[in-house]
Amino acid sequence: MPFVRRRQAALALAIAICLLSIGSLTATIVAEDGPSEAVLILKGTTGEPIRLTATEFKKLPRTEVAAVDHAGNKAHYSGVALRVLLDKVGVPAGEQLRGKWIASFVAVDALDDYRGVFSLAEVDPAFNERTIILADQRNGQPLDKRHGPFRVIVPGEKRQARWIFGVREIRVIDSRAKEP
Repeated sequence: MPFVRRRQAALALAIAICLLSIGSLTATIVAEDGPSEAVLILKGTTGEPIRLTATEFKKLPRTEVAAVDHAGNKAHYSGVALRVLLDKVGVPAGEQLRGKWIASFVAVDALDDYRGVFSLAEVDPAFNERTIILADQRNGQPLDKRHGPFRVIVPGEKRQARWIFGVREIRVIDSRAKEP
């Protein structure tokens, strides 16, 4: 009998060592992979979508705006003008923004499936004075986890319903296009 118990104990010890080894391997893989970098997807009305990592986003021309948030706090937001992002997917601006393009709009989708829309004229400096940005910083600091990694900031808007946080995708849609 003692031989059987020693063998069971040895087997139990071997299983425990294997489980600990697998646990260590799993922990190592997770630690090495780390959190993935945020990605923003830009889609025009034609062509392939553009995927911008947070690192690539930081290299685009930066704009800073002052705005008052929902709680009444004034803050300085830093990011990229929405118009600059539209340039990357070939959306015309200024004098070229006419015809079918006037009937197009920008849909901004968030990680939680919230969506806001803007006419192309709203984001074009030839049509108005306001600069709408996709921010990644507030008062010189990265946006907090709740509002980031990217957030639309619309200075001067009385209600912040279109201050979309957790932005994952920006799409240009032709409102006259036929549904598939």
